[in-house]
Amino acid sequence: DALMSGDAKIASAALEKAKRDGVQGPQLLSLLSRQVRLFLIAAEALHTGKDAAAVASAAGAHPYAAKKALAAVRKYRVEELMHRQSQLLDVEREFKQGSGDIEVGLLLMAARRT
Repeated sequence: DALMSGDAKIASAALEKAKRDGVQGPQLLSLLSRQVRLFLIAAEALHTGKDAAAVASAAGAHPYAAKKALAAVRKYRVEELMHRQSQLLDVEREFKQGSGDIEVGLLLMAARRT
């Protein structure tokens, strides 16, 4: 949520906690990408009147996670979600090309609301 909302201070603390818990950069990037994808699917479901079961099926997610995504996604515009997805792809591309660091990329992403 901190990353999505652009709260750099909370995002930084969450990244630090993830590192302490042993979550590596690529794993964190994957988790965040999956979350944004789930939110995009949930946003489409809201727009088309589908329920959590449809979101779970489309996203390959647990029904509880789909239900939570449907509730959470109401805070965001689809354009914001698509922008965050694009930013995550940029962070991944830079990391894979050896020109970027995942943690730094995610912190910069959090600092830029849009």
